[in-house]
Amino acid sequence: MGDDVLARSIEDCPKKPIGVNQHTDYETRTYEIQVITPIFGGGSEAGKFDPKTPIRPSSIRGNLRFWWRATRGTRCDTVAELRQREGEIWGTTDWPSPVIIEIVQPEEIQPVNPQHYRNLDYALFPTREKKNPLLKEGLSFVLRVCWMRQSLLQALRDKENEVEKTEKSQIFKELDKDVKAAIWAWINFGGIGARTRRGCGALYCLRCKSNDQEIDPEIMPPSIEGFKSWMANCISKYELKHHASPNEWSTIGELHLRSGSSAISCWEASIRVLKDLRQGADLGRNGGHGRSRWPEAESIRELVLTTNDLKSRPGWHSKDQRMSTIALPAFPRAEFGMPIIIEIREERLPKSGVNIKPTLQRDEKKERMASPLILRPIKFRNSKFASMIIRLNKPPLDSAYLKPGMSDLARPCLIKSNQIIDSKFAGYKDSPMNRGLKIGSAVDAFLAYANEKGFLPVFP
Repeated sequence: MGDDVLARSIEDCPKKPIGVNQHTDYETRTYEIQVITPIFGGGSEAGKFDPKTPIRPSSIRGNLRFWWRATRGTRCDTVAELRQREGEIWGTTDWPSPVIIEIVQPEEIQPVNPQHYRNLDYALFPTREKKNPLLKEGLSFVLRVCWMRQSLLQALRDKENEVEKTEKSQIFKELDKDVKAAIWAWINFGGIGARTRRGCGALYCLRCKSNDQEIDPEIMPPSIEGFKSWMANCISKYELKHHASPNEWSTIGELHLRSGSSAISCWEASIRVLKDLRQGADLGRNGGHGRSRWPEAESIRELVLTTNDLKSRPGWHSKDQRMSTIALPAFPRAEFGMPIIIEIREERLPKSGVNIKPTLQRDEKKERMASPLILRPIKFRNSKFASMIIRLNKPPLDSAYLKPGMSDLARPCLIKSNQIIDSKFAGYKDSPMNRGLKIGSAVDAFLAYANEKGFLPVFP
């Protein structure tokens, strides 16, 4: 029922959810949403869009789950409490979600070649691998969300306890703030499709209706000048907690803004800061294509030598003396997210003749660790734009795993926490992390560099 597609305009949305007899038992909100950056993927197959249903209710439900955890989830003290409340709102195998999500698909679908966004290769590199077009920014769709009021929820819970002879929680809490907070955060800080943490599929709310009555679009910030007070009002309105120390799950942390002229130019600005720190000339590496100033490549050379019992470097770069003051191996860029395929071109083992190309991943079984950074534009109600950087609060990265390539490392390597964050990483010669910091965190170094480039903290 929640995945049904309604081919109607915002004015023609039905007066009640499909299959629901008593509209008074439901709260209903309708959002007309504009996509302000191109969508990558979004279909049922990863990396591809579906021309018939490019916006999928199941995908939106997954996004709302995440942003509920990042906002209202801060009210939970334990993971068990978080999971119980999340299941009550968004559903489990035993409890259908009392939240109905319906979509009116966009009228026009315009595929666009990724080459159209030449300054965004760093964010869009997976599109080259997939060889699939993007969906061009500017399309709009209608999201209609209906959820049961507390009285109906309580009646269903009472009946469930009576029929199944169980003693589940006797009082079912109101869903209103939970659903609204998740939608608010998803629209302003998230996106639709893949690569949303690198700015794809960013959103803007054009209109909002409550039970078919037009309401003030308080869901969107009025201006860059009014962002702080708007954010504080939303925190109070949705009764959110802001934790100085990370939870066991990701929550909204720091927010940084820099004004700009358009959605795409603001997107480019935030991506450029990360690209320059990691790969920029005389910042992330020597010159435009010279030797990296980060310690990962040098760490892998040392590990390849050690695990293969080699006595000398067979035609590779000489030892990087700049890093003689730190203990190798060191992999600070693991903090930015994984997997990271680290290919050292033209440096091969003598017998194989294959490039050194191991993969840094979360652990032996799990490749992926989502980045704690979200880089995207934000649009204000006064039609102006800003670049936005969001740092999610999350537990410190305690370890990583270096998986061998075809024939480089003789054995995999466990990367420890002090090989990811160490104060000495900020102090060696030409370190990209040397920005007056003492912690030795790559993410902290990025935010310090972003501040140098005009991104100012606006929250907390």
